[in-house]
Amino acid sequence: MTLRVQQAKGKFIGGLIGFGMGVGGATINMLIDSKFKEEEYNMTKSTVSNIERIHLLDKEKSKIVSDGK
Repeated sequence: MTLRVQQAKGKFIGGLIGFGMGVGGATINMLIDSKFKEEEYNMTKSTVSNIERIHLLDKEKSKIVSDGK
């Protein structure tokens, strides 16, 4: 009976360690992901800003100028 108790205790402790490692790994993954999300957001913001600037320049170039004749 003592052997069974020791085995059960070992499995329980092993399960707790595995659970802790899983939670720790998930936390680290979330931190890494948030860093890359911020970089991705900044890249997208910069790209959209450039597209808007180019669009405004194109609109200015495409205006029809008339001398009134």
